Amino acid sequence: MISYEEEKVGKKAAEMLKNSLHTQIGQKFGFYEHYHGKRKKDRQPLKKTTSVERLNIWTGNQGDRITFLNAIVISMGRQGYIQHYGVNRIRKGGKRTRKTPKHTTYNFEAHYFRMKATPFIDEAVAQSGAVPYILREISRIRGTRLLKLTGRFLADYDFALDMK
Repeated sequence: MISYEEEKVGKKAAEMLKNSLHTQIGQKFGFYEHYHGKRKKDRQPLKKTTSVERLNIWTGNQGDRITFLNAIVISMGRQGYIQHYGVNRIRKGGKRTRKTPKHTTYNFEAHYFRMKATPFIDEAVAQSGAVPYILREISRIRGTRLLKLTGRFLADYDFALDMK
């Protein structure tokens, strides 16, 4: 028997979180049309926003394989984390070359770079409803699993007592 119930719960929660992140990015930063364009070809979804990566697999003595959900990972480009946590540092100076529309080279000096933190990830997690969903479903699955394993253990124990 192979049980993938927790993996299914994790994938659904990851999808809920991904949709909430898309909405938060669209509302906070004005990218709503970019992510939810009127035409399907205009939509530019986030690449690999959330995923269920950390699953433990336990194999029991009777051949049972059970997956345990450990984490749902939020991964995105560094720009999202910079927007979330903000920046306050000095950028180094340097030289840049641009080739289009015409070849241009220019220098720039070191300067302060400040960006106010916009905590959209925390709000997306709260609005997604993924955490209460995971808590409810995982506790239900593990409680049912515990009852089954306890019943199986007691049945084996009673059988062993009858044999004596």
